[in-house]
Amino acid sequence: MKKFLQNLLMFQTLFTSTLNAPKMVAVPIIRKLVLEKIVEVGRAIQKNWKKALIVISLPFIMSDNVNASEGRLDIISCIRSDYQNGSHITVHRQDAGVSDGYDSFDHIYRGMFNPSGIKAKIVSIVEEKELDKDNRPVDSTSPVNLELSIHEKYAQRGDPVALDSENELWISLPFAGAPYFYDFGNKPITFWERNIIDPNNNPNEPNNYTISFIADVREVIDRNRGVVPLPPLDGIHGSEIPYMYAQTRFNTFPGDFDLHSRVDMQDFAYLAEDWGKTDVNSIVDISGPNGIPDKNVDVYDLALFTRDYLKDANDPNTW
Repeated sequence: MKKFLQNLLMFQTLFTSTLNAPKMVAVPIIRKLVLEKIVEVGRAIQKNWKKALIVISLPFIMSDNVNASEGRLDIISCIRSDYQNGSHITVHRQDAGVSDGYDSFDHIYRGMFNPSGIKAKIVSIVEEKELDKDNRPVDSTSPVNLELSIHEKYAQRGDPVALDSENELWISLPFAGAPYFYDFGNKPITFWERNIIDPNNNPNEPNNYTISFIADVREVIDRNRGVVPLPPLDGIHGSEIPYMYAQTRFNTFPGDFDLHSRVDMQDFAYLAEDWGKTDVNSIVDISGPNGIPDKNVDVYDLALFTRDYLKDANDPNTW
């Protein structure tokens, strides 16, 4: 199977001709049927490689009528039931004066506690301000840097807090669909972990972190009700000291494995290299039965890669 995928790289000319072909407006019913069949086809590729080639080479979801749209993304940091959850809202809106920086549309985090005195804290950092509601322009594609921590009511920042708690995120697009379609249009929405290089320097400087894929927001909403499991919060944590640095991106597709803005044959080479591996940490592990990476490189990853094949973050007409 791996050899078959690697051999597909020889068909570069076919994909190049696809790129140069006139853009097509995908017929919705055809698009729906094709996407529903991707996993089925993926399971069959060991027996019939021609089917896989046909699917992978299709110019998916290319339209000349693409416009950025308003949207609202809610992320709830959910911990033990007797503690208090935290929440963050990202909004893209069409209003004069709204910006990617801090402005009057944004809301600064204020700790409000239930009787436990302990809550989850999730904030975005904008111009050194902690926001629990981050408003940006409708056409924004700038990343939202997030910090997740535990906040103890009577503790000073950094004071130890003993925890024994489950930990997960609940992600939703609460106003998406009729009658609002408040879903960010065709923009990609992906969730990543930021791996800080030097903890003594600013964690929000782009050259001070690398990123690791966590989930495609729409995929995890559709297939796992928006639930993203995180490692349990056990042991001692410093109050308001981030245990996780994250990022929501509106300009990166899951299949863009080398982060060069485009999902193409270069990325497919990575998928071919790791195809069929199990119980591994791989950059091509982007999905699973629940829409969350599952440490297996298989048809679920192929399906999500195929969905975004030929899309270019710098060209909205390909979204």
